[in-house]
Amino acid sequence: MALPLDTTKNLHQQTNFRIVFLYIVGLFLSFTFWLLVKVTFDIVFLTSEGARSLILTVLSLLFFCLFFSFFANCVYLFKHFYLTLGLILLINIPYFVIFGLTLFALEGFLLLMLSFYLWAKRINRYDKRHAPLDPLISGRIGLRMAITIFILVVSFSFYIKIAYEGQISYFVPRLEKYTVSLSHQGLKIFVPGYNKDMNVDEALRLVLENKFWQRFVNAENGGDLSGPQAVLLMRNNIEEKFNVSLQGKSADYLISYFIGDYVANTLMKYQSIFSGAAALAFFLFLKLFSWLYYLLIRGFAWVWLKAFLATKVVDRSIETIEIEKIVI
Repeated sequence: MALPLDTTKNLHQQTNFRIVFLYIVGLFLSFTFWLLVKVTFDIVFLTSEGARSLILTVLSLLFFCLFFSFFANCVYLFKHFYLTLGLILLINIPYFVIFGLTLFALEGFLLLMLSFYLWAKRINRYDKRHAPLDPLISGRIGLRMAITIFILVVSFSFYIKIAYEGQISYFVPRLEKYTVSLSHQGLKIFVPGYNKDMNVDEALRLVLENKFWQRFVNAENGGDLSGPQAVLLMRNNIEEKFNVSLQGKSADYLISYFIGDYVANTLMKYQSIFSGAAALAFFLFLKLFSWLYYLLIRGFAWVWLKAFLATKVVDRSIETIEIEKIVI
């Protein structure tokens, strides 16, 4: 009589079971990501809690990268392309569930299907032409294109949820407040010692003394970047460019002024010309961080592969490849 443990082990070794398992994980990742996106839209742009919802942004980014890296590995593992087509259809169904069965949602759904199909075909074509095969290499083929189309759909979904519903004037102040808060959090990470309440000159000094940012400043200014003259020159350049006085102002004032000028004034200026200006601005904002998405997806692809091997979802095998040559 077979023990339950033996039955489970035998089931685990079946290819069909593994495929279904990967389908379920892909569906879960997709549904969680789109749910987080919708909740983020609702909380950030339609309530007064936008500045406190950075955790949702981080979770959305996390599941986006997990989702994409998982899909890249699955395309490599599914040697039959019809299995990949089934996965593409399955992981895009949550988009309808989250945003509803509307004409706009259908357009977003079809664009998602096209994006994943093109990406999968490029991966599949690469795997057929190159040996030895490596999912970490093939997964990056077409990745930048897939990221661009995907964030375009996210921005389009944002337009459906917020801007198209006639709430552009309601959402702009919240977008501004949220972006200011996000900028301060980013500066704390990339400029150690930064605080939004510090003086503008002190904040500029930290930027000039930071080795990472010196690469961009040296090309223009050169010389000693730690002295007060360099700080004064940089502040004067900013004041001249934005036509604002920063003497005695805080770093929060500078960031708020810059974001307010870009987000509020730009969106409202072009809103009468292009009704989707909010979505376009949101797309360009997300596109700025493409390099971050790319690096995280590549990193998570390695994590997924190690997890698959450790849990025996996939097996490692060695194949001998024969090459035919014509010789004398």
